[in-house]
Amino acid sequence: MEHNNYLVDKKNYIHTYLSYMLGNRFTVAYNDYQFFSTKKLPLDDNPYFFKESPNKLEFSTLEYLHKGKKRMADFKQFMENTGTTALLIIKNDAVLYEDYFNGHKRDTPQKLFSITKSFISALIGIAITDGYIKSVDDFVSSYIPELKLRNIRIKHLLQMDAGIKFKEGHFPWRDEAKVYLYPNARQLALTVVEDTNDTFFHYNDYHLLLLGIILERTTGKSVTAFFYEKIWSQLGMEFPGFMIVDSEKHSFEKIESGLVMTAIDLAKFGSLYLKNGEWEGKQIISKIGLKNQ
Repeated sequence: MEHNNYLVDKKNYIHTYLSYMLGNRFTVAYNDYQFFSTKKLPLDDNPYFFKESPNKLEFSTLEYLHKGKKRMADFKQFMENTGTTALLIIKNDAVLYEDYFNGHKRDTPQKLFSITKSFISALIGIAITDGYIKSVDDFVSSYIPELKLRNIRIKHLLQMDAGIKFKEGHFPWRDEAKVYLYPNARQLALTVVEDTNDTFFHYNDYHLLLLGIILERTTGKSVTAFFYEKIWSQLGMEFPGFMIVDSEKHSFEKIESGLVMTAIDLAKFGSLYLKNGEWEGKQIISKIGLKNQ
């Protein structure tokens, strides 16, 4: 299934791969979004602020188990040593604890990596509620007929049990590296994904690329535009965020790992789910949408 444009993109991919690996010392970092092209998500002119609790929590030491033994550590030193960047504890919309570590501050954007997948599943639920998609039981082939995925339904993509072939690893010929760095991820998915005529669980990112294509085709909008309209603009974001795309030319969202936002604004998404999809009196994600994710 190798098309000429795929071969051209493979050449660009090797250049991207080498540039990324050398520039990031062969590691994946929270701030590597600076390497990629992005779409900006603006802050809200009237942001939502959690209440400040009068009964703030304080931590000086931390007790934990290591190899079956109880250990004690200085709390902040433990946060630093474990690479923690932000820790928030919020109850009943009131901040009980908020602190940042390893050089981070409240306005420091955090790359969410696979937390991004939770936002995409929410968008699928919203797309079903709004009538863009009929059901999670729909066959993927109804939306992406060129792949001829006979036995795969949307729910299989959400559950990651579609049986799609995927080779993990950071070498350039592995699928994990391709999804992360390929400059035309849309074309990659439409070229290499194969139906194995079986369903089994395997946590891999091709599931997300296909969900992104389905969202594009059904809503007639980019994933970022749909996300901004249905979720981001509804929650009163205090700081700007970003959605990483595969390249400036192809502008397909890295929906498996590419959302970048602050921890305090991310907490609003968590609060949205605690409230069964309701935010300030408005149903952002319907209960049907929550059920269908």
